[in-house]
Amino acid sequence: MIGLRFAVIFLAALLVAVGVGALTVADGSSLAAAVIAGGAAFAGAFLFLDKVIGD
Repeated sequence: MIGLRFAVIFLAALLVAVGVGALTVADGSSLAAAVIAGGAAFAGAFLFLDKVIGD
């Protein structure tokens, strides 16, 4: 079973990644570039939120 803290961090990072990917596609970039940008945003947001949201 996953914890509530992990679920909140994961879902928030996923929302950030989807937003960045959508904005990248809307800017006119390719789908591959959007996936890469979304993945990078997910990793950054996950690490940031992991530090900010305490145990």
